[in-house]
Order: sequence, then C-alpha cells, then structure tokens
Amino acid sequence: MESAIKKGRRGLAWTFATLFLAVIFGFGVMVFALPVHAISISERRKLAQLPVFTAASFFSGTYFRDLETFMLDQFPWRDHFLRLKAFNQFYVFWLKDNHNIFIEDQTAVAISYPFAAGADELAAKKMSFLIDTYFQDMNIYLSVIPDKAYYLAAKNGYPSIDYETLVSNLRTGCADAAWIDIFASLDADDYYRTDSHWRQECLSPAVARLLNDMGRKQAASAFEPRMLYPFYGVYCGQSALPLKPDTLTYLTGGLFDQVKVFRATANSQGFEVSSLYDPDMISQNDPYDVFLGGACSVVILENPSYAADTKTLYLFSDSFGRSIAPQLLEGYSRVVLIDIRYIRASRLPELVDYQSGNDVLFLYSIETLDTASSLNTD
Repeated sequence: MESAIKKGRRGLAWTFATLFLAVIFGFGVMVFALPVHAISISERRKLAQLPVFTAASFFSGTYFRDLETFMLDQFPWRDHFLRLKAFNQFYVFWLKDNHNIFIEDQTAVAISYPFAAGADELAAKKMSFLIDTYFQDMNIYLSVIPDKAYYLAAKNGYPSIDYETLVSNLRTGCADAAWIDIFASLDADDYYRTDSHWRQECLSPAVARLLNDMGRKQAASAFEPRMLYPFYGVYCGQSALPLKPDTLTYLTGGLFDQVKVFRATANSQGFEVSSLYDPDMISQNDPYDVFLGGACSVVILENPSYAADTKTLYLFSDSFGRSIAPQLLEGYSRVVLIDIRYIRASRLPELVDYQSGNDVLFLYSIETLDTASSLNTD
C-alpha cells in the first residue's frame, strides 16, 4: 500500500515536472517560431526585434539583455496575459491602479504624479527663447491644458501634481506672455473615458475663454456633430482592462465646411492640401489621428469667411491642439498650428511667414510639459 502511494506521488511529480518543462520550452520555442510583430496596437509602441549576434555584443552582455527584451515583447498571447494580470490586480487583489492607471466610474485616469523635476522651468525657458528670437513684436499668450488627474486624482485618494506651483513657474519663466486660465472651463467629462485627450465637442467654453482673453471677436457658427465608433483610447491597452470604447465626435458644418487646410510634407519641405478630418484613422494605431490627419510639424488652417480682419494665430501645441485649432478659427482668418516636437524651431522660417502684430499662443498639455526636452527650440 505504501509503495503504491510512493509510486503515485512519484508519477504526479514527474507529470508536473514534464508539464513545467513543456510550458517553459514550448513557449520559448513559440517565441521564435511564430511571426515577429513590429508594433503592439494595444500598447501603441514598437516591439523589440531579434537582436543581431556579434562577438562584441556577446561578450559585453548586451546581446542577452536585448534577447530577453525581445522574448518578453514577442511572448505568445502577450495581450491576453496582460489582461489576466490586470484583472487579477484590480478585481482579485483589489489594487488601486495598474501601470499607474486607475479607474473611476468607468473612466481610466493616468497618475501624472510626480512631475519631472525642472521640466516646467525648461519648458518656460524654451518658450521664452522662441518669444525673444521670433515674436518680439507680437501679442504673446500662455495657457496649460490640465489632464484628467487634475479633476479626479486627489478626490479619489491618488497623488496629484502641484498644479499651482507648475503654473507659477511657467508664468515666471515666460513673463512676456499673458496667462489664460482654462482649468475652470473644463471638467473630467470633457475628456474621453479611455484616452488622455479632450473631446472636441466639449471645448466651446475653453475656446470662448481663449478667444475672449486674446481680444478676438468670436464668429457665431452652427456645427453638426459626426460620430465614429468604436474609439479605443490609449488607456484601453495601457490598463489592459476590457474598457468600453468611447465614441469619437468631430464637428462639421458651418465654418468647418469652408476651412482650407495645408499640411507640411513628411520632410517639412513644403505643404500639401489636406482636410480637417481623416475618418479612416479611427481604425488605425492611433485613432485620435482623425483630427488633422495626425502628428505634423506645421498645419495651416485658413478661414475664408472671417471678415473682421486678416489676423493670424500662431498656435504652439501638441496633439491636443489638433482638435481645438479648427474652433479657434472662429476668431481668426488663419491659424498656424506648430508642433516643435517634429521640427527644429530654426527651420520654421522656411515654412512659416511670421508677421508682426499677430498673436502667439503656447497651449501645451501636462504630458508635453513633463517631457519639455522634446521641444526642439535649438
């Protein structure tokens, strides 16, 4: 009897050992046998590729480090395992966040705390350099786009950026710019539940505040909303939770049907005719690229119906600027949207004709200010 029990235990041990080895080596073989993916759509990033073997990388150890990264990125059913991990953390172990993202009333919020030390001073320094170099005889304005965490982090027990100090440092370092506060013109519902960006159809109060403080007369326009579903925001992948997708709404009709759009070419050597929206982008890697066709160094929007004057707004912004720029045309004959993350400021005079007496607005999100080194001012 005792011998039979021992044999049973031994057989069970061998079974578990065999299964363990099969899983370890099986998944390892599958990493190399299955097709290699270039990007992760859910995480919106490039995936590590198989490193090239060299004697130098072998002896330095970098080959094995890169190989480990490759195997982790190309692991079979990676997205499914990430979802399982996130589900366990949220609903089994009751952790408050996953990958620095918490969920509040079906809204995913990224914890932006802590803000990078000195990033606000660096951003102010870069904006001040642009003002001193190119815009001495223009009207300069500064505003900041708050993130969802501003409205939801502290009230739900999560650490929050000291926004008051951040704004103070920006205003001090960019003293030539008039400050426009749009924090009170927005709330958490003005942002997508699954994404970091704001909703174009909710920006009227912020647009009115910006135009009013820049002394611009806002033309009355009637807009017709168009909807695209589903819109899977960046947090759908980053949180790895089965979040219900948003509906992306973009505005048409009235002024928007008359706007002329010119988009800088890929090498920023000139311009090509474009459009306000590219609905096909809703199914691409970054569906927010519906607005103005995605990231670009310079986009010029012209409003042929604005008769008050011929004033231009030079709007320095990031991806958030692509959805608000069309509405700012309610107060200008032309808006030049500039993203200096994709072009050096010294090259801008090749594309942009700076004319004195016009307006300049620096309108950046918290995320861009946190990575101010990405602003190419030199």
